Amino acid sequence: MIGVEIGSQVRTLAIALITFVVMSEAHAVQNHEIRSTPLRIAVATNFAPILDEIAHEFTDATRIELSVITGSTGKLYAQIKNGMDVDLFLSADQIRVRRLVNDDLTISDTVSTYAEGRLVWWQPDSQQDVDWQKRLKVGSDVKVIAHAQPDLAPYGLAAVQALSKCFQLDRSNIGFVQGENVGQAYAYVATGNADAGLVALSNIKLAATVPRQSYSLVPDACHDPIKQDAVVLRTSQNVIVARRFLEFLFTEEIQQRIAKYGYQIP
Repeated sequence: MIGVEIGSQVRTLAIALITFVVMSEAHAVQNHEIRSTPLRIAVATNFAPILDEIAHEFTDATRIELSVITGSTGKLYAQIKNGMDVDLFLSADQIRVRRLVNDDLTISDTVSTYAEGRLVWWQPDSQQDVDWQKRLKVGSDVKVIAHAQPDLAPYGLAAVQALSKCFQLDRSNIGFVQGENVGQAYAYVATGNADAGLVALSNIKLAATVPRQSYSLVPDACHDPIKQDAVVLRTSQNVIVARRFLEFLFTEEIQQRIAKYGYQIP
């Protein structure tokens, strides 16, 4: 009987040891995958330069590499719907994120508003002194106005709304040029291909050389809020890391950095 008991104990110990080794190896493999597989983030163009800065800090702190895909919110949304392999989507609006949630393509408890964009009227050759109570009267010196495409970019939709609600202009004497994203709209004005434009305040802040008197914040009442949402995709193989990045994004230091570049923070 003693021999039987000892044999049973040895078998139990052996099974426990094997289980421990297997679990340890699995844990090591999992950790290796987290460290070696870059976190893939799709980000709206307006936020891409800020994300680039934040990404370097995240990698320095965690040794986790990030792979960033940039584009207009509308195009990124369509690519994600068609199966683009990304872990995290940083949209420039809430509508596309909600659509992804409704289509069960996201981990819904990760939906979060990380910033709110601000729209500005930028006219490089002017001295801005705008009385928005009386609507902005666009003078004859403006022949071409730039803004983002409203069907692709939330800043473009906000621009169209603002032009209708808060601007006084003669459309028969003014041409419009639309960028695929708000960054392209900014480029049209910066290069002189448009006399003025409705662009993101973050574009202005990032440039750091635009005179303060040449642009004016468009009042929030002139357009729908440009609330920018983030979400983790259900197909992500890096969910733990994606959640970790979102936590990093919402730290006080990073939120203050986002505010410095012209965004309102939640």
